[in-house]
Amino acid sequence: MNPAADSMNFIAELQSAMLNLQQANLDAQRAAEARAKQRRTLPKNKKRLTQTASGQHRRQPKNGQSSTQTG
Repeated sequence: MNPAADSMNFIAELQSAMLNLQQANLDAQRAAEARAKQRRTLPKNKKRLTQTASGQHRRQPKNGQSSTQTG
């Protein structure tokens, strides 16, 4: 190849690499935004999830009586 063709080939490869990097950055940004959105919704359910995990969460009977009453 001649030097001009080598330069053009190098430029084309560099442009391709730059486009790939730009796409990777966009993908990473979208993933970060999705994680941030998920973190914003988690606090709403945190208390319920914590209670469920520790076994403290109990459903109340439909008639409004406490589930701890006996007999």
